[in-house]
Amino acid sequence: MTSLICGVTFISFLLVFSAAASRAGGKSSYSGNVTPYARDTAALRAENAVHEAGHVIISRRRGHSASARLWPNGNGGTSVYPRTALDEAVILAAGSAAANLIYFKCYMGITRDDASELVGACRRAGITPDQAYRMAEDEVRANWGAIERAAKRLYENGRI
Repeated sequence: MTSLICGVTFISFLLVFSAAASRAGGKSSYSGNVTPYARDTAALRAENAVHEAGHVIISRRRGHSASARLWPNGNGGTSVYPRTALDEAVILAAGSAAANLIYFKCYMGITRDDASELVGACRRAGITPDQAYRMAEDEVRANWGAIERAAKRLYENGRI
């Protein structure tokens, strides 16, 4: 539980920092002001850093090499080559599971690509996407400290 609190603290810092930056501009995000765009990008980067770090750390814990990138616009991606369908399913679900721990089940962080790949991997592994998600959630909780550190590095450096 302690490491989860640390993760919430790191992400809270990012979100508070980005919200303060947008308030400094004093205009809405529809005004054309650059500052609210920066807030939106910072929030997106924070969310995606946690999501991608979830994929990477769970992949590594399952014995696979993995890397992730975070682009300046806030989008991200992970490269991993799992050896089994079960590993693939759990690794795909781990990104969303990690982000859901931070955003308290409000995060809808599974991309269309992750979702379609997850369904296929689950079918090949003989499990349901819910089972894969539950396994991923357990592994994410067990490895939260490493995910939090990786998310911070990814947010700051753009790659892990």
